[in-house]
Amino acid sequence: MHPSVRTLFRLALFAGPLVTSGDDLQARAEKIFRRIEESMASSHRNNLALVPHVFDPSPVPHLRPGTNLVLVGAGFLGLTDRLSQAVARDEYTPGYLVTYLESCSTASNGIAELPPWPRSPASEGRIENEQSTAFNQLAGNWISIEFAHHYLGHHEAHRKQARNVTGPGTPEAPMTTTLSERNQRRAIRDGVASAVHGGYTTEALQKVVTALGRLPERPAWSTWFFRPKSTTESLVDDLRKAQDKALGR
Repeated sequence: MHPSVRTLFRLALFAGPLVTSGDDLQARAEKIFRRIEESMASSHRNNLALVPHVFDPSPVPHLRPGTNLVLVGAGFLGLTDRLSQAVARDEYTPGYLVTYLESCSTASNGIAELPPWPRSPASEGRIENEQSTAFNQLAGNWISIEFAHHYLGHHEAHRKQARNVTGPGTPEAPMTTTLSERNQRRAIRDGVASAVHGGYTTEALQKVVTALGRLPERPAWSTWFFRPKSTTESLVDDLRKAQDKALGR
């Protein structure tokens, strides 16, 4: 990555208070990328050889759509960092994750600050490890599913369809707005398989999706990851089935 882009990326990460430093988040994401790429089928890995990942200074919490790039926004890592903290804390304070997601629904950029949390005595010696595990699971599966959209041709199909509707030069809407339910399930199936084989199971993502289902309105960033019309029940079911298949159950 060009030094100026790296500087902008770090500035975007530090634009709001984060639980983890920007440098650490990027280093952890790089490790996740490597493990997923090593664990995926060789045919998929070969298809991705010409689709590099680039860290992007955008504060918007998404893996931005692109035909020839996987753009990992600073906002995506910041959101994942906070979600992983909320997932870990929810184990000791039930309802904490839903409360956090509700605040995301009204935050200007979709990334709310974490609500106050009196550290639970039961969490001592465990909470940091649980947060780290949740971060790896969330980032690993979201990134792996995004890779699947690329090697399955979904981004290319979305680009062509969006151009026909809006014309060239128009900023792309989230790919999920044109993604079929069948193709979403294919991406979840293949993406989760690579993530699980790399050591990243789906429990944290299932918890986030389940909590989203308890909200009157989902945060706007959810559209970057899942079809707007997908029910949270069907998404959790797809994640579970994909994980079970990857684990040979």
